[in-house]
Amino acid sequence: MNSFGGTTGNRYIQPNYQVGPDLTGHHPISFVYDSALAAADGELFDPAVVASGLGGTIDDDLLFEGRLECSSCHDVHVARNTAGCSGCHFVHGQTTKTLSLRKDNTASAFCLTCHDK
Repeated sequence: MNSFGGTTGNRYIQPNYQVGPDLTGHHPISFVYDSALAAADGELFDPAVVASGLGGTIDDDLLFEGRLECSSCHDVHVARNTAGCSGCHFVHGQTTKTLSLRKDNTASAFCLTCHDK
């Protein structure tokens, strides 16, 4: 989790890690992500002014009524997925794939859209 963009950390998500229904401890969803939160947190970019890489700001392109939701990062329609459900989901022991992300995450590029680490 803290290994990204060429930085080597010591907190990892194991290859077979399966995210459960409670994401609040490590990846909260459905929260207000605004300029005030970014300023208070210190490790988030201001969504009102920072570009998302998708044409507008983080607020314009990735938030829903100012809130970060699952679909902020994941495209539920995944046009490039040719493997059906198993292209994105855990099925019969397969690990999570990134086909559903809204943009490429090489070197944590998508994560670093919002996270200033």
